[in-house]
Amino acid sequence: MHIQKHRLPARPIDDWTQAAIDCFTASLFDVICASDGKPVEWRDTKSRSKQDALEYRYVQPTVRWCSFIAVDIDRKDALLRLYDHETPPHLAIINRDNGHAHALWHLRKPIYIDDSNAPPIRYLRAVRRGLDRALGGDHSYSGTLVRNPAHPDWNTHCLRPIDLTYSLADLATHLDLSAATVVEKNSMGRNDTLFASLRRWGMANKAKYESDSLFGSDMRDQAEYLNEQFPIPLGQKEVDQIVRSVSRYIWKKWSGKARGIMNLDPTLPVEERQRMGQAYAAAKRADATKSKIITALTNLRGRGVRPTQAKVAEVSGISLRSVKSYWAEVKVHLEIAGTRALRPVNTEPDWASAHVSAHPVSRSNSVRPNRTLVHSARAHVDPHAVAHVYT
Repeated sequence: MHIQKHRLPARPIDDWTQAAIDCFTASLFDVICASDGKPVEWRDTKSRSKQDALEYRYVQPTVRWCSFIAVDIDRKDALLRLYDHETPPHLAIINRDNGHAHALWHLRKPIYIDDSNAPPIRYLRAVRRGLDRALGGDHSYSGTLVRNPAHPDWNTHCLRPIDLTYSLADLATHLDLSAATVVEKNSMGRNDTLFASLRRWGMANKAKYESDSLFGSDMRDQAEYLNEQFPIPLGQKEVDQIVRSVSRYIWKKWSGKARGIMNLDPTLPVEERQRMGQAYAAAKRADATKSKIITALTNLRGRGVRPTQAKVAEVSGISLRSVKSYWAEVKVHLEIAGTRALRPVNTEPDWASAHVSAHPVSRSNSVRPNRTLVHSARAHVDPHAVAHVYT
């Protein structure tokens, strides 16, 4: 069963729109290229007089003198994006079948385009790229042909009076003209570099989308922008394959949560995440080693054995070198915890001290205690009572 696509109704042209269309047609040369074909057939266009060319769906804007900046927005909500933009275009030419748009900004002073790389030309290109990024435009669009705003197949909207022209500075005020390369550094070549950069972008932005189609569309725009940053860009087929692979995987597999025990931000560079992971692992290993040393110290203390470094190494199974390295830290830890683990507990009364404190006598006059009485006294564990055994 054939389902007919919804087509927008034809829109009547008001006075403002007609004035903007007249301004655009007046800027065209007397002989220009024109075509009725789809974008893939634009290379087959032929030169025609302006009067004849205006009967076609696509026309060629001025070649050497740029009076209008053209941006191609292949999105269903293109008109809404243009309305919401800080510097709306003068003309928005809408495809009635899908809502896609060609937008035209009228410049106050035309800019002469030649083969040089003069500052005004670089500025113009930077503004054009900024508009593409801000509106989600097609970065591969060359602007060779634009939709004819006077053709009945399109719905043409005037979003700004044509006499309120823009300078490049006016447009640049609300745009990001940064020329810094945003692709992730990768020594494996352009394909791997584009793949890694798109993966980072997709993981960071997936939550903003409700459908895989919009997500894939915006990723394709991002890929086009990144590809332009290479000295020699990749072919369109290679870019499309990478976009298709990355967008499908992230949409189906990526849960939106960071992986790993540290829950690191996936948008961080790989080198930074590796450094943080190594530091975390080293700290965990150090904590485990110190825990073993403390356990060995506690066990030795409980058995009444002096906890020397050698004994601790033997009981804990840690090398003597490691025990020496952490010895000072372990002592501080035990002191803070209020534990006297470094001093062995004497499980028996100090009989000699008790005897000396009760009856300080010389060694020559001392009397050897009766073993039966001593064992009896030990059973009570009372040093003061046992002291009387020596009398």
